[in-house]
Amino acid sequence: MVENPVNNDIEAVIYAVNVTHNKKLEKVVQRITLDDYDFVALIDRRKKTVEQIMMSEKADIVRSYETVDYNTVLKQLIIGKTNPAETQNHLDKLQYANILKKLETDGSVIYPYTSFSAKKQPLRKQLKFIWLAEARDFILMTRTDITAAYQEEQRQLERLTETMKKLEIAN
Repeated sequence: MVENPVNNDIEAVIYAVNVTHNKKLEKVVQRITLDDYDFVALIDRRKKTVEQIMMSEKADIVRSYETVDYNTVLKQLIIGKTNPAETQNHLDKLQYANILKKLETDGSVIYPYTSFSAKKQPLRKQLKFIWLAEARDFILMTRTDITAAYQEEQRQLERLTETMKKLEIAN
């Protein structure tokens, strides 16, 4: 504090804050987010709009710096990127009303699906919807690429099936 010697008024308050920890934490969160998520977005519950918070190079939707209608984002995620025979089913299951209803009862929604890359390679993706905070005015929406985990799970399942067949033949 700086005090005026003539009238004893406090004229300035000086303080220092060590932001090193906050900067490190920010970098950790950013790194985890970029490595683990295709994108992170917030859905305004009242307006049914989506604000994109973070998007990696893996994201295959149009980057928007403005809020966008939920259905617009949903169509960008599904139409032309999933098996055409399954497109309508995905759109129906991911309708805003369905997501909100499941959030109200379960607190989270996890929706795995197969998407296709620009090179037509199948990719396993997972959408997750959770409440951002107890006020329940925003929904945190994330998409993760779970292709590697899915492929490993399939390999383990194949090994288990082979082992079971061998045991069956042995008996």
